[in-house]
Formats: sequence, structure tokens, C-alpha cells
Amino acid sequence: MKLFRYISLACIALVFFLKPVAAAPAEVDQPLYVYLTADFSDQVNLDMTEERLRRVLPMVERYRKAHPDADITATVLFSGAVSEALLERNKQTHILDFVQDFIHRGVIEAGYDGSAEPTYAKRPLVELRKAHTAEERWQARADTAEKFLTEARDPLTGAPEPGKGGGLKRMQEVFGEAVYIAGTTLYGADPMVKVIPELGSDTETVDRLRHYNSKAVLAGLTDSNPLETMLYRGWATTFSKEMSPVPAAPPEL
Repeated sequence: MKLFRYISLACIALVFFLKPVAAAPAEVDQPLYVYLTADFSDQVNLDMTEERLRRVLPMVERYRKAHPDADITATVLFSGAVSEALLERNKQTHILDFVQDFIHRGVIEAGYDGSAEPTYAKRPLVELRKAHTAEERWQARADTAEKFLTEARDPLTGAPEPGKGGGLKRMQEVFGEAVYIAGTTLYGADPMVKVIPELGSDTETVDRLRHYNSKAVLAGLTDSNPLETMLYRGWATTFSKEMSPVPAAPPEL
């Protein structure tokens, strides 16, 4: 019996040794894309904002010249309040001329971020108490999105300033059409009068955005928001793996 076992094990080992092993797939170089962004949202401490711009933009240009094959550029995000502040400050420091020179030479592109437009807590809120139908709720959100994208607000308190432009509209008047838009999530108030993000469909905001920009890349849900700890990273990671299981999967996500 022992001899039979030895012979059987030897045969199995021989079969395993002689079995052709499937060749490992050849490694294919995959391109790596890095999206460089810089966010400028402090319209109050303008000395710091201007110092960052004068330091970061030449840095991008140096890397661009050092690696011409990489076609390096960066998207610099401005809020409407910061755009207005830089325009007013341009008379003294020519900071707006400085930034626009880098835009015209292709070193950077201008985008919009309304996450802190112009303050975290004071924003146009969706009012749904008088909305009883789906159409009325849609219209309420659309009207709030219009205000958020176009109206000016006090840079310190966030209170509306009638007769002046702000938001995305003002940013594009100063820098031209935005190539990237983020921070447009609408906010509402729950029964406890607590300001919370309106998570869910953003069709109303996109509908209003089309009036001002139909070409920009739009950011999706943020990883978190400054008012409440609401993390999506674990969910986003799992969903991304399901959508892109192999390198050849569609890159839209």
C-alpha cells in the first residue's frame, strides 16, 4: 500500500511538472493622468491669497519647462467672491493681470469652486415648505441654484447684495469660461433649522448651469462637507471597483 501511495504521488508530481503553464499576460504600460488643481477661496486674507498665487503659478511653469513632454498645466479654482476681490485689488498689485498672463500662456486654466461661496454657513437655502408637488419642489431647487450661481453676497457675512453679480457668473466675467466647476451642492434646512446639504438629484443645478456653461467638467459628490461629517470614500471606492474591474474598463467614472 505504501509503495502504491509513493507511485501515485510521483505520478501526480510528474503530471504537475509536465503540465504546460499558461504564459503570464504581457505587461502593458498604462498611462497615468494627474489632475493638478489649486483652490483659492479666501477673499478676506488677500495678502495670503495673493502670496499663494505668486508662489504656485511660477512653480507650475517651472515644472512645465522642465518636463515639456508631459504637457503640464493646472486648473486653478476661484470663487465668485475671490474673483471680485482680485479684480478690486488689481489696481494696487496687478494680481489679476499676473494670473491672466498665466492663463493666456496656457500654464493654468481657470475653474470655479463654490464650496465656500462666500462663507460656509450663509448660503441661499432651498425652501420647500410651500412646495407640495414634484414640479414645485423642482422649481424651488432651480430658483435656489440660480441665486447661488449668480447673486453677489457680502464677503464677510454672506448676506445677499442686490444689484451686483456673484458666484459662477462673476467668476466667468473676470476669468472667462470655467473649465471645471465644483461646490455647487444645494443646501436646505431640516425641521430643526439645521443647514444640511441637499443630497440627491442635481438636475435642477445642472439645468441652471447650462445657461452659463455647458462645457466644463463637473465635480460629483464631495468626500465630505464643512458643515457635517458625511463621508463617501468607502462607498465610492467599492463602486469604482465595480465599475472599473480591469484597466480597459471605460474611464468615465
